[in-house]
Amino acid sequence: MNKLVIPLAILVIIVVGALVWSQQGVKNGGEATVTRLVPEGQPVRVAIINYLPGILDGPIRGLKKGMTDLGYEEGKDIMYTQYEAVGNFDKMVADAKDVIQNNKADVIVGNPGEGAQAALKAAQELGNTVFPILYMLSFDPLAMKLINSFQSSGNQVTGVAVDLSYLTGRRLEFLRQMAPNAKKLGIIVGVSVLDITAQKGLDEVLKQAPALGFEIKRYDTKAFPGPSGDADVAKIAESIKPGEIDAFYRMLGPVTSSPGTIAAYAKMGERLKIPTEFFGHEPGSLFNYDNDYDDSGIQLATLLDKVIKGVKPTDIPSENARKFLFRLDDGVAKRIGITVPEALRSIATEVIPAK
Repeated sequence: MNKLVIPLAILVIIVVGALVWSQQGVKNGGEATVTRLVPEGQPVRVAIINYLPGILDGPIRGLKKGMTDLGYEEGKDIMYTQYEAVGNFDKMVADAKDVIQNNKADVIVGNPGEGAQAALKAAQELGNTVFPILYMLSFDPLAMKLINSFQSSGNQVTGVAVDLSYLTGRRLEFLRQMAPNAKKLGIIVGVSVLDITAQKGLDEVLKQAPALGFEIKRYDTKAFPGPSGDADVAKIAESIKPGEIDAFYRMLGPVTSSPGTIAAYAKMGERLKIPTEFFGHEPGSLFNYDNDYDDSGIQLATLLDKVIKGVKPTDIPSENARKFLFRLDDGVAKRIGITVPEALRSIATEVIPAK
């Protein structure tokens, strides 16, 4: 008899415990109770690892707006610290290690994917598999090994991605419509720091441009990010003679994407009277087509909110950017002597008038 009583008593305890857990789960919206990232009433500390300052301010601005809209008051409920790398991957790894080792933040946001890639590398080298990391605007989170799948990263990472293949195709299509007779497409490639994103961007252009009738005219720079890189890109742009290229496509990468190169690209386009495409919505280009940086930051805020409330990044599916902007500059069109097709003008989200 005693042999039966003891197991039955244990069974009753298990059943009652399960019922209590279930009832608590119902009280919390049908899910099991989770532990917040930080205690209620304590501000969340967010470290932003920024790969390229200036050009990627939009996502940060959007993230802060999104968190404010969700009820987080900056300085009271949430605090941000930015770390600037100026295209230096090793510096981002060192900054992330400092943040994790010395408890300087509760979560890291990498802007863009390279920042999160550096943070994940830092966490792995420290043997830390739980510190939450979010990425903004990774062009290929799978190739960067940030995640194992969009449904579940399988690690401590989640974020918002951008389909670079789609973006490249649309940009080249628009460029072809702007210049239907163009044959030679100019690109400047920073070969000294050809990171995963830059390599993927180059691969996509080399694959998709010929299908639209473009012949690639490539110019390489061996300079490194910073003032010397900006100067070398400007030198190459100035050296291109009329007739060498019929259109220009700005490439990804810490050297060729530097904000310090924009003026050189714009000046070259007007001097050669050719259509140009700069991603990132910088001035001086005939047009640009890119995801809405601010909106992607707002989108990431919803994921960060879940992490703060205790959901593990591996349980938060990664998302694709949901909004894109197509901007035309009539002033540039006028100066280079191009008439923008009405079909493109009709779908533009913004047309900058000629002055």
